[in-house]
Amino acid sequence: MTVRLKNVSPLGDLDVPVLGRVVKFGEEFDCPEAIAGREPGEDDPGAGLLAGYFERVTSKPAGKPSATPATTPAED
Repeated sequence: MTVRLKNVSPLGDLDVPVLGRVVKFGEEFDCPEAIAGREPGEDDPGAGLLAGYFERVTSKPAGKPSATPATTPAED
């Protein structure tokens, strides 16, 4: 299984030997789950790419309305 990650490093483009390529700053890419690892938690430094300068990308399902309305109706 793969997960989608994004390079959010303040260092910019990163050479990622485990992937065999350079990941550009802001680039989103698919990565094997085992390499992606787990995100840091309160008492957990995380593991794999998610422990460093990458974040998991989550996308909104198409056609679903936003949870927050764009405008707030006026109250009488």
